[in-house]
Amino acid sequence: MMVEVFIIVPGSTTAGDSIDLPAYVPKLREIVGAVLVTLSDAASAGTVTPLTVVTETPSGNQIQLSDEDTIVLGTDTTTRDILIITAVPKGEYSGA
Repeated sequence: MMVEVFIIVPGSTTAGDSIDLPAYVPKLREIVGAVLVTLSDAASAGTVTPLTVVTETPSGNQIQLSDEDTIVLGTDTTTRDILIITAVPKGEYSGA
Protein backbone atom coordinates (compact mmCIF):
# COMPACT_ATOMS: atom_id res chain seq x y z
CA MET A 1 0.00 0.00 0.00
CA MET A 2 1.39 3.39 -0.97
CA VAL A 3 0.50 5.90 1.74
CA GLU A 4 1.34 9.56 1.24
CA VAL A 5 1.14 12.61 3.50
CA PHE A 6 -0.35 15.88 2.25
CA ILE A 7 -0.29 19.27 3.96
CA ILE A 8 -3.29 21.45 3.14
CA VAL A 9 -4.22 24.98 4.21
CA PRO A 10 -8.03 25.00 3.95
CA GLY A 11 -8.55 28.65 4.94
CA SER A 12 -11.74 29.69 6.72
CA THR A 13 -14.44 27.06 6.27
CA THR A 14 -17.60 26.07 8.08
CA ALA A 15 -18.21 22.54 9.35
CA GLY A 16 -19.92 20.54 6.62
CA ASP A 17 -18.46 22.59 3.75
CA SER A 18 -17.00 20.68 0.81
CA ILE A 19 -13.29 21.47 0.55
CA ASP A 20 -11.67 20.84 -2.82
CA LEU A 21 -8.19 19.37 -2.47
CA PRO A 22 -5.41 21.44 -4.07
CA ALA A 23 -4.12 20.48 -7.52
CA TYR A 24 -0.87 19.05 -6.07
CA VAL A 25 -2.86 16.35 -4.22
CA PRO A 26 -3.63 13.36 -6.47
CA LYS A 27 -7.10 11.88 -6.55
CA LEU A 28 -7.50 9.88 -3.34
CA ARG A 29 -8.81 6.38 -2.74
CA GLU A 30 -9.06 6.68 1.04
CA ILE A 31 -7.95 8.76 4.00
CA VAL A 32 -5.98 6.76 6.57
CA GLY A 33 -5.61 9.52 9.17
CA ALA A 34 -5.68 13.28 9.62
CA VAL A 35 -4.60 15.94 12.09
CA LEU A 36 -5.76 19.55 12.28
CA VAL A 37 -3.02 21.90 13.51
CA THR A 38 -4.11 25.34 14.70
CA LEU A 39 -1.22 27.79 14.86
CA SER A 40 -0.89 30.07 17.87
CA ASP A 41 -1.63 33.78 17.80
CA ALA A 42 -1.26 36.58 20.33
CA ALA A 43 -4.39 35.46 22.20
CA SER A 44 -4.18 31.66 22.25
CA ALA A 45 -1.73 28.77 22.11
CA GLY A 46 -1.61 26.44 19.14
CA THR A 47 -3.33 23.05 19.20
CA VAL A 48 -3.05 19.68 17.47
CA THR A 49 -6.32 17.81 17.04
CA PRO A 50 -6.48 14.26 15.66
CA LEU A 51 -9.45 13.76 13.32
CA THR A 52 -11.45 10.55 13.07
CA VAL A 53 -12.00 9.31 9.52
CA VAL A 54 -15.68 8.59 8.77
CA THR A 55 -17.62 7.52 5.68
CA GLU A 56 -20.83 9.39 6.55
CA THR A 57 -21.40 13.10 7.21
CA PRO A 58 -18.71 14.17 9.71
CA SER A 59 -19.33 15.97 12.99
CA GLY A 60 -17.01 17.28 15.67
CA ASN A 61 -13.40 16.27 15.08
CA GLN A 62 -14.09 14.08 12.06
CA ILE A 63 -13.09 14.06 8.37
CA GLN A 64 -14.74 12.45 5.35
CA LEU A 65 -13.43 11.86 1.84
CA SER A 66 -16.65 12.74 0.02
CA ASP A 67 -15.18 12.00 -3.41
CA GLU A 68 -11.70 11.45 -4.83
CA ASP A 69 -10.73 15.12 -4.64
CA THR A 70 -13.06 16.63 -2.02
CA ILE A 71 -13.11 16.39 1.76
CA VAL A 72 -15.61 17.46 4.41
CA LEU A 73 -14.65 18.36 7.98
CA GLY A 74 -16.96 18.19 10.96
CA THR A 75 -15.44 21.32 12.45
CA ASP A 76 -14.90 24.93 11.38
CA THR A 77 -11.44 26.04 10.26
CA THR A 78 -9.73 29.41 10.28
CA THR A 79 -6.80 30.95 8.43
CA ARG A 80 -4.56 29.65 11.26
CA ASP A 81 -5.33 26.00 10.50
CA ILE A 82 -3.18 23.45 8.67
CA LEU A 83 -4.58 20.04 7.77
CA ILE A 84 -2.21 17.09 7.57
CA ILE A 85 -3.75 14.12 5.77
CA THR A 86 -2.32 10.61 5.42
CA ALA A 87 -4.01 8.99 2.45
CA VAL A 88 -3.88 6.33 -0.24
CA PRO A 89 -3.95 7.83 -3.75
CA LYS A 90 -6.45 6.42 -6.22
CA GLY A 91 -5.01 3.47 -8.12
CA GLU A 92 -2.87 2.32 -5.19
CA TYR A 93 -3.54 -0.95 -3.40
CA SER A 94 -5.19 -0.49 0.00
CA GLY A 95 -6.25 -3.97 1.12
CA ALA A 96 -4.43 -6.68 3.02
